Amino acid sequence: MATDLAVRIVAEAGATDAQGDCRIVRDALIEAAALALISIAREQVRRDPRTDVAPDHLNAIASAERRLGLDDRPCATIQHCVLAAKIALLRAERQRGAGSAATELARTRIEDALRLSAVHGPSAATAEAWMAKAELEPVETTRGPVLNPRYVDNAFAGLQMLTPLQAAESAWLERQLPNQFRHRLLPIFQAAADSAYRRGQAGDASVRALIVVGEASRRAQIESVLGDACEPLDVPMAPRHLLQDETIVYPVVGAERTYMLVGTNSQDLRADRGNGDGWELFASDPTSGAAEVADRADKLVTRLDLAAAEFGGDNLQVDGLDWGSGDARWLHARLVAPLGDHVRRNANRRSHGQAVAEIDADAPTLIFFPDPALRNTPWALLHTTYDANDRRRTDYLVRSAAIAVAPALAYVRPLAQPQRRGGLLAGGLAEANLDLFVEELGNYGLAARLLDSLTGGEFTADNLRNRLAAGGASVLLLATHARFDGASSRIAVSAPMPSAAGAYGEFGIGEIERSIRQAHRRTRGLDLLILISCEGAVGDAGQLGLAGAALRGGAASTIGPIVSVAADLAPRYFAHPVMGGSRDEGQSRLDEAERPDAAFLTEYYRGHSPAQAMRRAQLAYLHPTASDYGHEANWGVFMVVGNWR
Repeated sequence: MATDLAVRIVAEAGATDAQGDCRIVRDALIEAAALALISIAREQVRRDPRTDVAPDHLNAIASAERRLGLDDRPCATIQHCVLAAKIALLRAERQRGAGSAATELARTRIEDALRLSAVHGPSAATAEAWMAKAELEPVETTRGPVLNPRYVDNAFAGLQMLTPLQAAESAWLERQLPNQFRHRLLPIFQAAADSAYRRGQAGDASVRALIVVGEASRRAQIESVLGDACEPLDVPMAPRHLLQDETIVYPVVGAERTYMLVGTNSQDLRADRGNGDGWELFASDPTSGAAEVADRADKLVTRLDLAAAEFGGDNLQVDGLDWGSGDARWLHARLVAPLGDHVRRNANRRSHGQAVAEIDADAPTLIFFPDPALRNTPWALLHTTYDANDRRRTDYLVRSAAIAVAPALAYVRPLAQPQRRGGLLAGGLAEANLDLFVEELGNYGLAARLLDSLTGGEFTADNLRNRLAAGGASVLLLATHARFDGASSRIAVSAPMPSAAGAYGEFGIGEIERSIRQAHRRTRGLDLLILISCEGAVGDAGQLGLAGAALRGGAASTIGPIVSVAADLAPRYFAHPVMGGSRDEGQSRLDEAERPDAAFLTEYYRGHSPAQAMRRAQLAYLHPTASDYGHEANWGVFMVVGNWR
């Protein structure tokens, strides 16, 4: 957990006797760890004043205070001032009304930080100082005190002025101590969203301001996770770029409420309900703010991850596990229900036992641009009614629409032409059972699409690099023990070393990136990158790890899991025709359209878009013949990231 890591960093870094540049690095780590612990501790106290902070957290914070010399002396740096102010604020909150001295100390340290920033220029710490000042000097409204909007705007403006070097420093800290962005900077963007909404009086001005805040928060998270390797587009995605059956769903989570921005290119909707730019705004009630929304989304993913961990090998039945249906319903009510007419219910009008081939081909496509607080949300699984005994009667969102996600408007451009659906290159560990995957590709008429399969000892960095550079591949499937969480440009993809049985080498994201770029210079980059790993999009960065691989490598679309999955899921999900229950050797195959899994590649190569092919694959799991695989942890774990066409 991030809190355990923060405690350990304070203890280990504080025990070293560093000098010069090493001391600067040590102090930066101690500051970051202490600030993360304070943010978590203050959130705990706010949610339930009856609880207190864990003793080891308090000890770590006190240790950091001593190590950095944060006593009554003037602060040496802006960061020291901000940390001292936040320690004082935590003490004031824990004293429950008796902390006036601590509050005054916080005010003094904040003013010290702002004076220093006037000399040294803006920084993330300066933005945190303005945010603390907004908290200490609230403004009274009819709903009670709110953060001072003037100081919130100053904090937001400060974050927008950060230099590429400062963004690189933020990315370095994120690698050492994940969730820095979430604990320190995201609250500023959330407060800015509320301020923008109030300032625009819920009209077109609010829409434009919320998009500015939303894009700024998404770009800041991308930079903190991926560094400056991903440059935004000159012309960001907009509703005018959509087809008639496509809808942008753009949530912006504020501290007070959640704002759902919906973009469409439908002339009727734009004239009747939206504004001239194609956007429409839905604001949730004040009880659906950042804390509740993020908590619900985190619980849903955690429970789904635990359920998915029980699935694998011969263990197909996980029906008794709670995958978070209650949280999925709560999120649906606040994030999906407001969309109304934008989600047609055509998929629900067919019979529950209808075969894949009969599924409506014209289901609308919803493109979610998740707020940083919602990065891992399994959108396909959100629903209003749930029947655990017959999941075919549950109105999952995927029944009504094809679904894709994208990191930000400035980082995605939909393809004007359909994907080529060219050659397929597969690679994976021995336990991924790609031999079965290859066999089933042949059984279903896709053998000609397979360029090569690198498995076991053949799945090395050199072999994969050379095969990609040879060109011809438009689809790359990798089944490994990798972790694609975006925390570094060198996240490892394990590959067997031929010299040591059972040992693994590393094939980093940088290697994939360079290989794809080399192929891109000769032909065209990948259309589709499929990543199957033990921890695909798990982590606070969520699908940014998957998006980052595609963004920096030039792949149009990426498919990956949002929770941990078994390495052998490739043949089972994409090509292995396992039926519900047991099947005798002499039992005839069901019609291809009725197969409960392996539908994605067959549907993709039939010409369906990645989003539509994924929808058809997921709905196939709800077919009666797929009873062994109907649990949400089996079919709802993959998402399409990036281009959806």
